[in-house]
Amino acid sequence: MSLRSRINSKRTVGRSLAIFALVWAVQMKYICALHNLYDDLPGNYSVYVARLISMCGSLFFIWFFLPDGLKRFKINLRGKKSGYFLGAIIGYFIVGYFQVRSYGLSIPTVLDGGVFALFIGLDEEFFDRGFVFALLEYWGMEIALFGSAVIFGMEHFSNYLYGEDSLNYVIGHMVAAAGFGYLMAAVMVVSGSIWMPVLFHALSDYPWVLMDPAENTAIVSGNTDWKMIFLGTSGYVLLARLMLSGRDMYLLKRIKFPNSGRLNSALRYLGL
Repeated sequence: MSLRSRINSKRTVGRSLAIFALVWAVQMKYICALHNLYDDLPGNYSVYVARLISMCGSLFFIWFFLPDGLKRFKINLRGKKSGYFLGAIIGYFIVGYFQVRSYGLSIPTVLDGGVFALFIGLDEEFFDRGFVFALLEYWGMEIALFGSAVIFGMEHFSNYLYGEDSLNYVIGHMVAAAGFGYLMAAVMVVSGSIWMPVLFHALSDYPWVLMDPAENTAIVSGNTDWKMIFLGTSGYVLLARLMLSGRDMYLLKRIKFPNSGRLNSALRYLGL
């Protein structure tokens, strides 16, 4: 039996925690450090290269530890689906342009900002919805939804450690990010693909990427508007639950029950 097979032969809480700790350490210690190796590249290319390496790292860890998680990365471009995929990418830049047109930026700058935001969505979704969700999914979808959302929120504490964000703002941002992560996980579950969360994540970051630095600093160095955090996070979670319940009802109605008078009566009583 290969090393990969032995590691994945039996899943325990301790083994799952060990896998997460190992992958997290490698991502933080080595993969993130690669960003500094490309600082001499022009424009945002250093960020693109570093994010690409991080994405490849996440894919490798999914393949090695959680091969079933790769099913959500499939892209079917045959027939009309190739047009849908291309339309989604074009739509992403169009929506992003209208999001940031008030900044008075040139089209090339807006496009570059869209690529930058897209790489953020790809990198973070590959890790949090690709790897973390798949790691926790063994213990049930609800645990994966909640656990991956909490971890995603906690990751944003690094904005306080390495950025200009105030502690008060970061705490609120972590709560909102957890709610957003919960919604993105639900989108992935319902769509069966990681690519929808990638686009939604990129769109949410698009305005921040192109925001005037002074305006950005004024926001992140201030205090948290807890009323808006509560409303926004509640909205994320409520929308996620509505999506998931709709999916469950759809699947339930596709189930062919045996022909039983009592069973059919009970189902009609339940509105099914």
